[in-house]
Amino acid sequence: MNCPECQRQTPDASATCESCGHRFTAAPPRTSRAAIAAFVLGLLPLSPLVAIGVLIVGLIALRNIRRSRGALKGRGWAIAGMTFCCISVVLVGAFWAWSLDAEPITDDYTIADLKYPGPEYDQTWDLLKQLAQARDASGGEDWVQDAQESISAFFKDFNDPNQTIAATLSSHAATGERLWQDSMPAREIIRQLSGFEHISDLSDPVFCAGSDHQKDIRYLGGLYAMQAILEAARGNDVSASQTLIEMSTVNRKLSTTSRPLLTKLICFSNLGMDFQAAVFILNAPSTSPAALDLLRKHYAPLAEDQLCFTNCLIFEYLAEKRAWLDMLAQQSSALALIAKPNSTLRVLRNCYDAQIARHRNRQFEALPVYPHGYPYQPYAPDDPLLERGGFYQVYNPFGWLFLCFTAPTTDHVLRQSERFAVTDDLFQIILAMRLGEDYSLESRIPGQEYVIDMDRKIIYSPGPDGEPFTWDDIKLPINPEVLQQTAGR
Repeated sequence: MNCPECQRQTPDASATCESCGHRFTAAPPRTSRAAIAAFVLGLLPLSPLVAIGVLIVGLIALRNIRRSRGALKGRGWAIAGMTFCCISVVLVGAFWAWSLDAEPITDDYTIADLKYPGPEYDQTWDLLKQLAQARDASGGEDWVQDAQESISAFFKDFNDPNQTIAATLSSHAATGERLWQDSMPAREIIRQLSGFEHISDLSDPVFCAGSDHQKDIRYLGGLYAMQAILEAARGNDVSASQTLIEMSTVNRKLSTTSRPLLTKLICFSNLGMDFQAAVFILNAPSTSPAALDLLRKHYAPLAEDQLCFTNCLIFEYLAEKRAWLDMLAQQSSALALIAKPNSTLRVLRNCYDAQIARHRNRQFEALPVYPHGYPYQPYAPDDPLLERGGFYQVYNPFGWLFLCFTAPTTDHVLRQSERFAVTDDLFQIILAMRLGEDYSLESRIPGQEYVIDMDRKIIYSPGPDGEPFTWDDIKLPINPEVLQQTAGR
């Protein structure tokens, strides 16, 4: 620097001019503006490109401070800013990677994947919806509640081994006749439905939404079975068979095309009572050949599509998918971003596809639920919500909470299909025995055979312990004095 007195060059480190002896007063060092800029910018969340600029500013600040020979300070500020900048880049990169969603499902289920017999059967859906009006004509909700309680009481007495059919008939005949007469409007609709080759279920896929006709189909199934038993007990076996077949036809057809899982289960419940009534007719010694011929023609073995839950599972998936997308549409865009809509739907689809695969004994191939570039974690069928390790809950907490409340837990429900298939097999054996036809005791459960127990007067599928009257057995009553148990196997 130059001396202010003699203007001669003097070393920066000198405190006195060597020419004139002038003593310099050292100026206090000032903070580098570049260091302050690097510190302030380092505190902000930055993109990688901007962060590179901040690092350059910090390096320039350090270089200027080093060359200033004490005139500049702020080294700590520059280093702190550069450190915060690196941390910010790491955090921003981690958030960016965390916010990535999986790819959309390219071939997802749609309404077109549901069974639809064709527009010529749309009128059957209108008839089903008219059951609510028929219910109101009969007496409304209170009447239906009374009917259901009366039907439940009837079947409780009917299945009580300590109750005779005469006592049951005496206790419930008047109530049954009243309910049968009151239900005339609904029975007319059932008569029309039974005449169609197919019945359409056009339920809209709405989550947790019931249909009005479900409660009507439920009580009518029990009422028809009850009426058939009462008519058969009076000796009107042909009329009883016709009554039974009319409602059974509707239940079988609706079971094939039913969309909501509840509708399918109601059809199964009705067919269970239907089998009880039909077995009662078969076991009666006085049943006429005409009634037997009616039962033989109608009660073909249940087809696979009548037992299969695939249509219902696809429908339930579509309903939950709509609920998920509708919920996201009502939230802020930021929440919709972190909710990972595509990944959530992939996990939900995997849950339902796993159920369908197990139900149909097929291989299950899971959809990846993480974005491309993520380490792929195999989907475990026994861990449908990816709870193992907790990684998915961190990646998609909002979607995971939705899945916890909506993901299917229908294994016990799907097992009803197997149990009902076994019940159908047992019924077919009783029907063949009564008609003197060949039958097989081969069970659908591997390693087991159906058992005819003449002493206990039952035919049953043994449970795990091989004995009837256990938690897992399925049985139907037989009448050894009537059935031709010597028919060929």
